[in-house]
Amino acid sequence: MRQMKQAVNYFYTALLQYNFGLYFST
Repeated sequence: MRQMKQAVNYFYTALLQYNFGLYFST
């Protein structure tokens, strides 16, 4: 259970970084 939460947290962080990259690239 803990491992799944860690995976979701990692994915969410990657998604935020991707969105920030889009904002700053424009």
